[in-house]
Amino acid sequence: MRESAEHEYVFLLNHSDELAASVPVTGTDLLTGRQVTEQAELPPLGAAVIRRSRP
Repeated sequence: MRESAEHEYVFLLNHSDELAASVPVTGTDLLTGRQVTEQAELPPLGAAVIRRSRP
């Protein structure tokens, strides 16, 4: 995770080439522009960068 004054950035990588992964997180996926409301779904070998507001 990285942080700025206003946001946290969560970097997610799925290293499996066979299994999908679900990670509980909310925010905006900066790679797709989609809102993540409950959990990020990563396909095999998938990646996401989630920006969320700092508490």
